[in-house]
Amino acid sequence: CNIPVLGYVPFDEEIILPERHLGLVPSVEQELSKSAYQKIGKLLSATVDIDKLISIAASPNNLPPFNKTVFSGIKERFCFRIAVALDEAFNFYYQDNLDLLELYGVELTYFSPIYDKYLPADIDGLYIGGGFPELYASLLAANTTMKESIRKAHRNGVVIYGECGGMMYLLEQLIDFKNNTHEMCGILKGTTKMENKRQGLGYVTAKTIQDTLMCSRGDIFKAHEFHWSSLHTSAETQYAYEVFKYGDHIPKRDGLIANRVLGSYCHIHFSTDPKLAKQFLCTIADRS
Repeated sequence: CNIPVLGYVPFDEEIILPERHLGLVPSVEQELSKSAYQKIGKLLSATVDIDKLISIAASPNNLPPFNKTVFSGIKERFCFRIAVALDEAFNFYYQDNLDLLELYGVELTYFSPIYDKYLPADIDGLYIGGGFPELYASLLAANTTMKESIRKAHRNGVVIYGECGGMMYLLEQLIDFKNNTHEMCGILKGTTKMENKRQGLGYVTAKTIQDTLMCSRGDIFKAHEFHWSSLHTSAETQYAYEVFKYGDHIPKRDGLIANRVLGSYCHIHFSTDPKLAKQFLCTIADRS
């Protein structure tokens, strides 16, 4: 094996990144201090052959040209705006997903469900990704003008997709780790409750059993789930997906649908099946 060893990163308490129930604390909530960067530089200078590293990086052999996107051959164009939730509560997005939407010509406009009073104007779609709504539930609940703005958008036919934490926000209530109940948007029927142990983790295969704004009945796609909340709905709830993990014989049910609304625990990377993104956009185009 002709791979040189250039060094190592030593353990040091001063540069540990904090973590919690879903992993590392996201960068939107913390910034490394200047002293931490200086500490990292000092450590690596002592334990890594920096000159050799730069030399290797400057002389690559037969590397393919860099492509900024994993997607190609995108010819169709959709001329509308999608509002994307982005703040401390909602920031779990695959950048490739956002890139693909923009490759299709979509204008993405960002907003904060915590701090902004209203949705951006003149939107046709709404994308609320995963994150930590359970840690900011009181702020989300208190922002009544934003919740009403989202409900109004729903009444006006705006297409809405909520992924994991986004779904939790679209539901009626969220019960946090301290058993406090917070009122959410109420567009989807049900409640999520934070549990003291993990409720889902890993790659899954989802089979669509109800038509949604992203896929049709019978479609199968890959996804990832990671959540500590449980979902509580009525016995009459019609779920969108049957979800299998490797080795499972009995599927879980996931995916809540309403008129032009989809919420699910599934985190979907559009590269696994780009037609999911296209169907999402086609659903919005039908509305526009």
